[in-house]
Amino acid sequence: MLDFSALAFFVQVLEKKSITAASETLSVPKSTISRSLIRLEEELGVLLLQRSTRRITPTDAGLELYDYARAILSDVESATMALRRRATESVGTIRISCSHGFSTFVVSTVIDRFMLKHPQIRIMQHITDKFVDLPHDGIDVLIRAHHRPLPDSSMVQRPLGKIQWGLFANPRLLAEYAPIVEPNDVEKLPMLSHRTVTAERLILDHLTLGQASLTITPRFCGTDMLALKQLAQKALGAVALPTYICKPEIADGTLQRILPDWTAGTAQLTVLMTSSRQGPLPAIREFVDFLVEAIPGVVSD
Repeated sequence: MLDFSALAFFVQVLEKKSITAASETLSVPKSTISRSLIRLEEELGVLLLQRSTRRITPTDAGLELYDYARAILSDVESATMALRRRATESVGTIRISCSHGFSTFVVSTVIDRFMLKHPQIRIMQHITDKFVDLPHDGIDVLIRAHHRPLPDSSMVQRPLGKIQWGLFANPRLLAEYAPIVEPNDVEKLPMLSHRTVTAERLILDHLTLGQASLTITPRFCGTDMLALKQLAQKALGAVALPTYICKPEIADGTLQRILPDWTAGTAQLTVLMTSSRQGPLPAIREFVDFLVEAIPGVVSD
């Protein structure tokens, strides 16, 4: 591996046409430059410079190395400038990971505002419901909903809000199975579920009455919240979903909240990013700050 400093010395000697001038430009002793050039020639096994008492003249090999060395130094300078800019300005690529549901119902509704404000930032989105290893998977920002506290780690965690779940169904379906006035009445409804199981316990929570545990046998199970919501709109079953994703359907009358005083659970929404002594890059910090400001209003009841 060639010594980078030796290449820089070599280029300066050729451009300044003397070791003395190169020494003055670089503020490096002439002896250091001379020894470096000798080691470079020994390592390459070719004579790079013809030396005389009056001048230094590059050989053919020296001229060829000069072209390569100038290109290398130029690339390093460009890389240095780009990285310094990334460390001080909101530029570059942000790799984010979130669930399919969060991407569909949240990211798609707010990300345009961030992109318009930061045209120099490129976003790459990775969709998965699994927890990812940020450094290992090359992810800068992870957004996850969770029912239990996340384990302590080296990750920086910032809360984005709480997501309340509720029971929803088409009004036609509720009229067919009326009355639905208490939790046990829910068991007679055809159900849809976001869990891939044949039977499950559905836990409902009330602020003063506590919990109610129901046994349901879903007629459709799937992890796609949009599909579940659409099936519920078509009166094919009742479903537990985050309340915020059903706001438009509540407004247009295709869905109705069942037992609105009871919830089907609450999840905490958190954004995570890796920590470092230097802190996050400006682009990542800007993006996370944007999420902290924009997301709570989207996921609130």
